Amino acid sequence: MRLLAFDLDGTLLDRDHTVPPRTLAIIARLREHGCRVAVITGRADVPTEVLAGLCPDAVAVNTGGRVLVGEEVLADEHFTPEQTRALLERLPKDRPVFGFGPGTFYAPDPQAAHLTAWHAKRRGLPLAHAATGPLQKLDIELAWNDPAAPELITRLRQVPGVNVTSSVSGDLQYLTVTPEAANKGAALQRIAGALGIPLDHTLAFGDSENDLAMLKVAGVAVQVGEAECLQDAAHHQVSCSALGLPAWLTEYAEELARELA
Repeated sequence: MRLLAFDLDGTLLDRDHTVPPRTLAIIARLREHGCRVAVITGRADVPTEVLAGLCPDAVAVNTGGRVLVGEEVLADEHFTPEQTRALLERLPKDRPVFGFGPGTFYAPDPQAAHLTAWHAKRRGLPLAHAATGPLQKLDIELAWNDPAAPELITRLRQVPGVNVTSSVSGDLQYLTVTPEAANKGAALQRIAGALGIPLDHTLAFGDSENDLAMLKVAGVAVQVGEAECLQDAAHHQVSCSALGLPAWLTEYAEELARELA
């Protein structure tokens, strides 16, 4: 038995934010060879259409802060009130910021027109209300190569017991802040343990810094794209989600079929 763990944006999802049909087909073929599937994402929710098409055995959201195998919750991490207050004091006033808690999102203006579809599923509250929590994650939207990013990362990392990682989507960079125990490596370990799959039988696929923790612990680490921060941890590198990933999965399915024959 193998466990395939996929990041979403930039990895499993194409530019139109859907899973390419070729990828879904080869994952279905891998399931026939005994593979289990997990989604491990920085998003606060997995899109309904992705869940319907992929039917994952396990899901981790908020960069591993909330982990589920089926309906069983394996982890549900939150900032302490002290951490939340310290983070709110350090957030930029001139960049878009969103916080996420159970069924809730926090924003400077929760009624803003630019909010995306996954915010609509949650109750919106002003960002200041996050101080009373519970708060699981903060996202800060920056322009690619924003000169404010290095100083902001340093300032946020001054708060004890938090992770600060980055990811890229188009011409935007996102800084994600989570509790220390909320990382994708811990999520992969929890899911593998619950499914009874040794870590050396896990495969992790990611494209950004927040995927590094799971690539480091996976038996096989596959980098999608060219992020320099992943190159030392990756065993394999593929070009993109639309072409490189399904091609690699097809070769892996053929190897696995031969191994199991």
